[in-house]
Amino acid sequence: MSSWNEQEKEKLFHFKQFSLSDSGCAMKIGTDGVLLGAYVAKLAQTVSPEHMLDAGTGCGLIALMMAQKSSGIIHAIDTDKEAITAATQNFSNSPWTARLEAFHAALQQFEATPPVKYQIIACNPPYFQNSMKSPDIARNLARHNQELCFMELFRHSARLLTDDGRLVVIYPVDNLELTEKEAGNFALNEAKRLYISPDTHKPPKRVISEFCLQKQHSARLNHLAIETGIRHSFTKEYKKLTFDYHPFFEGSEE
Repeated sequence: MSSWNEQEKEKLFHFKQFSLSDSGCAMKIGTDGVLLGAYVAKLAQTVSPEHMLDAGTGCGLIALMMAQKSSGIIHAIDTDKEAITAATQNFSNSPWTARLEAFHAALQQFEATPPVKYQIIACNPPYFQNSMKSPDIARNLARHNQELCFMELFRHSARLLTDDGRLVVIYPVDNLELTEKEAGNFALNEAKRLYISPDTHKPPKRVISEFCLQKQHSARLNHLAIETGIRHSFTKEYKKLTFDYHPFFEGSEE
């Protein structure tokens, strides 16, 4: 496997405690991944899980963000061989390589050896059911639900979660009703919901939901806007969530 020094033309994304490349990955690093990664890393810091799973890891961003804030073992899976190659390279160049392992596998067939259950499963799923399909097959598989529809995500997450575990998913707000329905079909209950708006003047476009196997009276609702309405002027809430990752956030979180 080639090193970063041998790949001078490869673009690296630099975070405060690690760098990584998404070269060869169908899905590139984006805001959704950073948001979900920061959210589940904060959760991991709180609950101190022994085992975590990043389902559909791509280049490994979310797994790396969880590793930064926790001390448990993190497994990362993807059906894209090139993504797993990139994730493995990124893991090996990180400070947490001993706790990170990437597998070329689909969630539907995945089971670690020896078998484990996960306290946290994170997924940035292929949820663009209604968007125009790209001619790039790998990108289609990453962006659409041919390989991992919501039903399959919830079915197999319920199989792999510990009794007190959490499945954390980011998805478009338009899919909220479908997500709730499919989760309920597999006894997964929404414990928390975070609505995400591009800025303080726009309605939510994304949702991060925490699901668990325990009964819930209702989901705890929160809202986060990324920008104030001015380009690259970030809200205090977004800065607080992602402060430990973005290198352009300096000084205090305020």
